This record gives sequence, C-alpha cells and structure tokens, in this order.
Amino acid sequence: MTYQIAISDIETVSEDPGFWTEARLRALLDAYDVENVEELPASELREYLALVTSDLAPAEAAVVALRQTFTEEELNEHQIEQIAHDMLLDKVVEEYPDISLHERLWHVNQLLYRAYNGKFPNTKASVILCSITPAEAGGKVFAKADVLRLMSPGLRGHAILPRLYEERMAGKADFPEAESILWRSEALGDGQYRLMTSEYWLSGEDFGTREFAAELT
Repeated sequence: MTYQIAISDIETVSEDPGFWTEARLRALLDAYDVENVEELPASELREYLALVTSDLAPAEAAVVALRQTFTEEELNEHQIEQIAHDMLLDKVVEEYPDISLHERLWHVNQLLYRAYNGKFPNTKASVILCSITPAEAGGKVFAKADVLRLMSPGLRGHAILPRLYEERMAGKADFPEAESILWRSEALGDGQYRLMTSEYWLSGEDFGTREFAAELT
C-alpha cells in the first residue's frame, strides 16, 4: 500500500523530562547515599542531585548513575567503569556497539551533562511529528520497522539509516534494530504520530522533503 507522509515538525531536544520521574530520581539519590530520600520534596530532587554530584568526580558520579540504570546482565562492572570514563570524551550514546542501550545511555548522559555544566558531551534527540495516511479507522499502529521504512523516501542520500541498513530499510530483510533505533512511536489518532530517536539516526537535515509518498508491503 502507498502512504502519504507529511512531517509537520522536527524538534531537537536535549532532554526528555518524562524519563527521570520522581521515583527514578529518588532511587538515584538513594544510590548516591543521600539520607532520608523519601522525605525530600519532589520539587527539590534535582537540586539535591546537583549538590550531591558536585562533591563527586564526574566519572565517579557516572558510575553510580549507570549502575542504577542498567542491570548487571546488561553491563558488568568493568563495562560500567569504562563507559563512565569514555562518556567524558566521546558521545558514547551514539557509538556504543549495543544500540539497545543507547536510549538509556542518552538519559544518563544528559542528566550528567546538566549536573556538571557541560563536562559531558551534549547529545541531542529528535522528536518528529508527522501524519501517515491513509489511516485505518481508529488509527493504525505501525511497527517501528514500518515507521522507519516509511521515512526512507524522504531521506537524503547522506542519511545514516539507508546507508547502514539499506536492505532492512528497503523491506528486503528483517529489521530488529528498529526497536532500538526508534525510541518511541506514539499513535496520536487521526493518522498523527510522534516519533523520538537519537539525532544521530534522524535529524531535520536528513530529510530532503517534508512531504512524500512511501510504499509499504
């Protein structure tokens, strides 16, 4: 079937307020050995976090945040120590070999970036608002692989996705990586979608046009 894609907005963001919930912030403060965390006002959690991290070396603070965010099965202690030091020098959130960890690495990186006033690299994400028509009654929910494939005709030749995943983006091979590349794909109703991914994978500059047709079998 052929779909018409219209991108209404591509916003570049440096944080996602929805990830660091009150519960996650309290758990992180507890991991930093802050006493009586449960008694702290919700509005002051980030302020307390800034105070705590100011007493720690950046890599040391990164180790604690990474331990809190990832399980031992996902990252062992050696990997955490290595990533904590590499985060100060490189954009680990874009370069780490296991792309399934990229989204959470980004959240940790940006939290530390703000806490240390730029000592960590500032990495960005893209929030894309678009419409995909025709849409079935009630709004069709596409798999993440389908959404990325629908974006393909609008991308410039230099865009990284069609270069790295040519056959997958063309629908000639399975595309399991799409689950990690596209962090969020929200159906808003009436054919409207809100997408979120790393700027590394998709940015405004990657699109040669904001309105295009795409074939999806």
